[in-house]
Amino acid sequence: MVRWKARHTRLEGKAVAVISIIRSSPISDRQAYEALVEKLDLDHKHPLGLLFHAAGEVEGAWQIVDVWYSAEYAERFERDTLEPALQELTGKAEAGGAKRYELHHLVTP
Repeated sequence: MVRWKARHTRLEGKAVAVISIIRSSPISDRQAYEALVEKLDLDHKHPLGLLFHAAGEVEGAWQIVDVWYSAEYAERFERDTLEPALQELTGKAEAGGAKRYELHHLVTP
């Protein structure tokens, strides 16, 4: 069981933290992921609204999990930054099967 406690929780119509899980993508392995991270310079240029990012191999497939301040930030990053980079690196612009869920609980240090 995973429990999340968001610093940014639903506050009378304000933004809600969301988790974005990418299970299928043109990024199919560590080498492709590292090329994307380098292209986007994610270690130094954090996307606006990103609270948490993790990636790794799960059951033989490369998966990415992001937690965003709101769905709007996630959508903007995907459209304006991720898809153009994927197009350049892989020839495919789709991020591939991203599912987004509102968080009820997210704990951050």
